[in-house]
Amino acid sequence: MQKSYSRRAKDEVLNFEIKNNCCAAAQLAGMLLFGGSVSENKIRLASENSALTEKFCALFERVFLYKIETRQEKNFYTAELCNKDITERVLKTFALTDPSGGRLIRRRISPDLVRKKCCKRAFVRGAFLGGATIVDPSRNYNLEFVTHFRGLARDFSELLGELSFKTGMGERAGNCIIYTKNSETICDILAAVGAYGAQMEMLNVKIEKELRNGMNRSVNGETANYDKAVSAAVKQLKAIEKIENGMGIKNLPDDLRDLAYMRIKHKDAPLSELGALFTPPLTKSGVSHRMKRLMDIADKN
Repeated sequence: MQKSYSRRAKDEVLNFEIKNNCCAAAQLAGMLLFGGSVSENKIRLASENSALTEKFCALFERVFLYKIETRQEKNFYTAELCNKDITERVLKTFALTDPSGGRLIRRRISPDLVRKKCCKRAFVRGAFLGGATIVDPSRNYNLEFVTHFRGLARDFSELLGELSFKTGMGERAGNCIIYTKNSETICDILAAVGAYGAQMEMLNVKIEKELRNGMNRSVNGETANYDKAVSAAVKQLKAIEKIENGMGIKNLPDDLRDLAYMRIKHKDAPLSELGALFTPPLTKSGVSHRMKRLMDIADKN
């Protein structure tokens, strides 16, 4: 069975390399708060995705130097910790107890965990894995983070704002929803959490939609030219995506690397307009020649 767009995006994020321990702690907290359950005596996370549960356990061992074993229950993979001493360390580290000294569990984002910008992004990455759903862009543009807890929803909405992501808040079936239906915001969040392939897939769908919408508004005599432009632009973006997933855009020759980034930035511009954006400007034939070389590299990559 083919994986959903949301699952493919999360699988990408699971492979993101976390360099700093502070970011590992922030991502772990995001996964726990949005995807797990926590009490004084137990911490638990369950998912149909075994790789997600394994990632949670790996981060937990890295942050707290304690190994949690996973178990399979029907179609779910569960990580569960019942060690009270370790649980208390988690509660203290993530500031999940009442700051006045009580034992009440509070699901809020500790400012100490997300002081650095890299840690803010790491927490969003964990929240994405633990509690996000994203609609296939071919159907609609919609990204949601879901939680039962209003305080956590408010904290997370503010955190996204600090990263310049504009989102809305609402409620549905007793849950708090932090959402965006803006394709550019969704693409930016996907890039921030490390889902670059999912971001490129959305850009490809978006350019095709926009160009096709443009064609629908055009006179019949222009339809063939727009179809050709859509087909060419989509093929070029797919070729660039293939290069990024293979050798990497950054490893292209300078002239081709610049063209690749220019095409991504100006996804619907014809070759003549792309050429005019360079300094010094390039002719349409010059851009076409470079694009052919880029496509040839993608075919061999």
